[in-house]
Amino acid sequence: MRLAGDTAITGYANPMPVDARSTDISGSYLYVADAARGVEIFTLKGLPSAEREFDLSQPGAPFRIETSEDFIYVASGAKGVRVLWICPCGPLSQKTLFEDNIYARDIAVKDSLIFAADLKAGIRVFNIWDSTHKHTKLTPLALYEGVVSPQDIMLSGDVLWVADSVGALIALDVSDPLSPRQLSFTLLQTRPYGLTMVDETVYVACGEDGVLPVDVKVPDNPKIGNYIHTPGRALSVAVSADYLGVADYTSVMLIPLDSLEIKGW
Repeated sequence: MRLAGDTAITGYANPMPVDARSTDISGSYLYVADAARGVEIFTLKGLPSAEREFDLSQPGAPFRIETSEDFIYVASGAKGVRVLWICPCGPLSQKTLFEDNIYARDIAVKDSLIFAADLKAGIRVFNIWDSTHKHTKLTPLALYEGVVSPQDIMLSGDVLWVADSVGALIALDVSDPLSPRQLSFTLLQTRPYGLTMVDETVYVACGEDGVLPVDVKVPDNPKIGNYIHTPGRALSVAVSADYLGVADYTSVMLIPLDSLEIKGW
């Protein structure tokens, strides 16, 4: 789906992914983390039909995928973090990986840094280059254990927002990647599944409770609003210039941002 102003162009992936966990768009391509097939690459040139060009079989079950310049970053569960090179001469190839006693649930990328949500250990920080900045290599820099079971992470400047399945929204100062520092720990009284951010508001997908807006103008003092109720289970959220998108288990909702009247602050 591509959002542009007040219009939505709806398309479909052909063939349909088996178990899509996340997607990313780079240029004219759609990348899908499919837990059953690996990384799937679709071309968007023929919308409304996005045709699959090829699958890249990967060990493990991909949960999250993110693209940046010439690389694809994949959180692959028990198979760790994998970095793939988008080769202009042909199919993708694996450049580097880290799979030493890690369960990677999500990733966030900033310049040469990778932040990984390790479901069993906390937040891991990696450098993607060697000391000469010429070769791709995942070097562990830090492990922050103050997060119990991270489900979803999101970077905003030097703040890493974490949805912890214990029922909390956590803000970490990662301006010093060697030593992440907790700014706030906000109990939500429910399990969070996904995050997105609009201006100074974090929207948290909270399953059957709906979507919870949180004012994060002051990251060390978040203020919780009232739930935006959805028909099913809000499992993932995303945003465009005009809409809040919600993956609601059995449907996808597009909520105009200018229609949201947030109360409770």
